[in-house]
Amino acid sequence: TEKKLVATNILEYADNIRTKTKSSYRIIPKEEFDAIINYLKTHKSVRSGVNNYPKYVLMFSLLYYTGIRLGECLALQYDDFEFFSYFKKGEEPEDMIFWIFQVRKT
Repeated sequence: TEKKLVATNILEYADNIRTKTKSSYRIIPKEEFDAIINYLKTHKSVRSGVNNYPKYVLMFSLLYYTGIRLGECLALQYDDFEFFSYFKKGEEPEDMIFWIFQVRKT
């Protein structure tokens, strides 16, 4: 088969893709954040015998206190942390008080 070059670049006719402007973002007030965390700590979402809400507490805390984007947060792996520990007041996962971690610098 004979290969032919494309005569025109179709991207020259495309508009720029625009993301949301910063003015359209909404920062969650501390009261709303606390309400979300309180809900996650007092309720359960059990799948395959595991309550998933404690890990959501960590995710929302990372997002809220560090300001990282959702995609960055979801891409984090255990090896991205230099130090990771948590303190509990009981034996259940929902008894978790707080986490201490340091993200590895790249």
